[in-house]
Amino acid sequence: RKNVSVIHKNTNIHITPENSQCLLPRKWLNDEVVNVYLSLLKEREERDPEMFRRCHFFSSFFFVKLGIKGTGYDYRSVRRWTDPNRLGYNLLDCEMCFVPINRERHWSLGIINITEKKFQYLDSLGRDDDDDGVLNLLARYFVDEAKDKTGNEADVSRWKRQVVKRLPRQENGL
Repeated sequence: RKNVSVIHKNTNIHITPENSQCLLPRKWLNDEVVNVYLSLLKEREERDPEMFRRCHFFSSFFFVKLGIKGTGYDYRSVRRWTDPNRLGYNLLDCEMCFVPINRERHWSLGIINITEKKFQYLDSLGRDDDDDGVLNLLARYFVDEAKDKTGNEADVSRWKRQVVKRLPRQENGL
């Protein structure tokens, strides 16, 4: 059994001393630390809903399960992740959904901004495009999610697809 420093009660994620080393400068973040942080953001929102937007934070495993360019798309593999009875709320009632993306040890972020009708992609390496199709994948997911949970077709054809460019730049890029 691993030596555990912290256990996040709500998710039962164990943070070991080795995991916490990834928080040091110039180290690679791992899934456990990212997932605990996202859980803490959700807990903060739930504690003070008047102060924070209603958001959903997907696990770091969501995007891999949903599918990335070259491996297909599989809504069925994530369909139950957003069951309103399991979550305690309807994903479609959220203002924003955050999708952490880890590829080749580099983290980026996809956002489904329901309030502003935008699909956004943030990458600290400063990519100017979405050559991996993240924005289209998020759009397809949102359409499938709306159809599955409400029975209605969501028209996202006029939603903006945006690669956010004005971001702090990562210094230790691949």
